[in-house]
Amino acid sequence: MYDAPSTGELLQAVRRFLMETAQPKLSGQARFHARVAANVLDIVMRELEIRSSVEDEERQRLLALLQGDPSQNTAELTAALSASIRNGTIDETTPGVVEHLKSTAIN
Repeated sequence: MYDAPSTGELLQAVRRFLMETAQPKLSGQARFHARVAANVLDIVMRELEIRSSVEDEERQRLLALLQGDPSQNTAELTAALSASIRNGTIDETTPGVVEHLKSTAIN
């Protein structure tokens, strides 16, 4: 039975084509752009690998910080945090907020 390639496998195949087939036959700006495209694919592949764990960690921090409703998703919790910062109920002195914002930005 044929198993469809994963997203990561597809991206890796395109990256390999760019680096091993296309780039050696190119010169100048086209060669540079092939290298940039391969680097972009590397970034996308890394993001796909870590996205779910990073989002889960972010959600857990938000739930703890806001004593949020576990049925809320990360976007809803982020909107609640933003609203709390705007209205002044949460600021940089609130325990955990600076750490959360730093971790979120880094991730």
